[in-house]
Amino acid sequence: SEMCKETGITNVLGTESGSLKSILKEAKENVIYDLKLQAHENGANAIIGMSINYTMFADSIVGVIVSGTAVTIN
Repeated sequence: SEMCKETGITNVLGTESGSLKSILKEAKENVIYDLKLQAHENGANAIIGMSINYTMFADSIVGVIVSGTAVTIN
């Protein structure tokens, strides 16, 4: 994921965590897929203004939040 590459994911010791990057990449891909599916089911053929955010819910639970506006482009 480009976001993970740019920001770098580090653990408490400050070393890069490849496994965490992999998990976040997969989670991001899954939520983007779900957003595209919802848009398609509602008759849209594009999503604009997509925003991706990560949040910590607990010491070991990270949430990936994706939002955007579904539109139909002719």
